[in-house]
Amino acid sequence: MNFEKLVPNVYYVYITKGLKFFADCLEFTIGHNEIKSSEPFCVLEKGGLQIYLFENVKLAKEQNPKFLHPNFHKITLRPWGLKNSP
Repeated sequence: MNFEKLVPNVYYVYITKGLKFFADCLEFTIGHNEIKSSEPFCVLEKGGLQIYLFENVKLAKEQNPKFLHPNFHKITLRPWGLKNSP
């Protein structure tokens, strides 16, 4: 079996936290937006990649995304261009 495309689903208790990380920090753009719906989600895109971002308390607590660096309490731009996020 050969995979040609992987589109991950990422769940947050508050979708705004995921948007801060993916859009503000990693510079993904919002390709589809239903953030203000009763079940908020959006599709984020960058360089041919897509991520489906959902607001779902139960699944966020089960899967608990860990995209955070433990040594930083805010988004920090390092001298060599790397952005670290809380």
